[in-house]
Order: sequence, then structure tokens, then C-alpha cells
Amino acid sequence: MYTPNDLVRYIYGETSQVENEIIEILLQTDTKFKKLYDQMTSSQHDLDDLMESPSDEVIRKIISSAQSLDMHSV
Repeated sequence: MYTPNDLVRYIYGETSQVENEIIEILLQTDTKFKKLYDQMTSSQHDLDDLMESPSDEVIRKIISSAQSLDMHSV
């Protein structure tokens, strides 16, 4: 019996070859399992789209702030 957690592991490439083979068979034969997989991969793509990098200005401010700290080696 495979769980949603197993699907997450599969999507992120954390399952073994044997697990991959079983999950891929389930994806072809179990419509509920496939539907859950499709929802999870869609959510994964939505999350990837939301990820942004800080602007150059923010990076410069962080570097400037770090350089202004009085850091002495011990």
C-alpha cells in the first residue's frame, strides 16, 4: 500500500528503483492514485512558480549590513 508520502518521495526522486517501478504501475492502473499524483505535481509546479530570488538591492543591503558589523576573529 502506497501513501501520499510515498508519492511525495517519488516526485522528489527519493524512492528506490523498486519503489519507482511499483509506483509507476500504480500510476497506470489506479485512477485515484494517478489523480493524487497529478494534484501533487500541479502543486509542486505552483510552488516552484512562487519561489523568487531577492532583488539585487536587497542583496546589496544585506552585504552592506554584514560588512558594517564589527566582526573580529576569535
